[in-house]
Parts: sequence; C-alpha cells; structure tokens
Amino acid sequence: MNDFAAALAPKSDQINALDLLSGDMTITITGVKIMPGTEQPVSISFQGSPKVWRPCKTTGRILMEAWGADTSVYPGRSVQLYLDPKVKWGGLEVGGIRIRALSHIENDLRTITAESKQVRRPVTIKKLVAKAADPVAPAIDYPALAKVAARRGKDAFVQWWNSPDGKAGRAAGLTVTDDLKKIIADADAAIADDPFGLPPITDPTPDQLASAEAEAKRAADQAAME
Repeated sequence: MNDFAAALAPKSDQINALDLLSGDMTITITGVKIMPGTEQPVSISFQGSPKVWRPCKTTGRILMEAWGADTSVYPGRSVQLYLDPKVKWGGLEVGGIRIRALSHIENDLRTITAESKQVRRPVTIKKLVAKAADPVAPAIDYPALAKVAARRGKDAFVQWWNSPDGKAGRAAGLTVTDDLKKIIADADAAIADDPFGLPPITDPTPDQLASAEAEAKRAADQAAME
C-alpha cells in the first residue's frame, strides 16, 4: 500500500503527534507503567502495537479525573486520541496528542485544561461508545443439507450437488461418503417401488367385493324408498 503517512512516521518507541497525521487513533490499554521523577513518568501500552503512549500532564490529568488515580483499573479501557495542531511548545504551535473520547465514563466529561500558566480553556471529552460487533452468520451444516437432498434420490441429490449450496459444501470439504451413497440408494429403491408416494394398488378380495356390492344395494334401496 502506498501510504505516505507510514513513510513519514517517526522512528520511536512511543506514539507522537505525527502518528496521528492521517486521523484519530483509538487504543485499548493493556498496561500502565509509572516512573516518578523521570521526564515522561507515565508509559501506557496498548493492543496492536509495540509502542507506548506517554501522556503529557494535560492528558494525564484528564485520565485521572475520568478514571481515578488507581491505574490498575485502566487495562481494558479505551482512549480516542487526536492531533491538536494548536498545542504549543516553547511558544510555537507544534501540535500534540489530545484526548477526544474515553470509555468507562457515564457521560461526556467537561473539564478545564491549562494551555499555559495564564491561559485555561474548557474542553469536553466525549463518552466513547464501542461499536457493535458485526453479526456472525450461523455456520451452514452442509452435511445435513446433503442428507436432505440424498433422501430425495439420486437425481435430486445431483441437482443439489451442482447448486451454489452444493458447490459451497464441496469448497468446505464435503464429500460423497458411504453413508450418503446408502441414503441415495435407499431413496431410489423407495421411489422405484412407489414413484408417486401413494399407497400400493392391489386387487380387492372377494369379501371386499361382496361387502362393496351389499353396501351399494342398501344405498339403492334406501334411495328408492325416499
């Protein structure tokens, strides 16, 4: 893929503003390491990357306000990060990472951030709503479909075997097993004995004929009396 943003990505063990040039980044936290007294005391690892996110004091304060100071509860929670081009460093707008949304908050979080010692501004951190997972289509039981077709005989089975479902079954590894062959053979035998699924036709017995004639005579006598 010819991705210009990937070519410009800085070589670093942490994400920084340039990593968000192409758009927002949503991370799911896997761990938090704190080293007090260092230049960047907080390192947050997240799923899908060997890099860490080292929040500045502004974003760190937002995390603590939203989730509390106990970072042992942070793993599994998610943060949506974005590039704010107006973040200043040394009086110049160089851009920096800011938080757009957080999971595990009841409502949008409204707070005040410090742009400098003199300047404060209100910000709203959105509640991050997890996307609904795509519905998983139920697995198709091709062996069961094959048996249904086999019970209708060889012709019906061959027709199914060459249908889209049959081809998909073959692609999934379905084969004509001895069990299927027996079902087809039994179905063909039943069809040969009774091709229309009707009761067998047999000649009536003498007793059945006599009974039918007697019933017909009684019906005729009754009609004549009426």
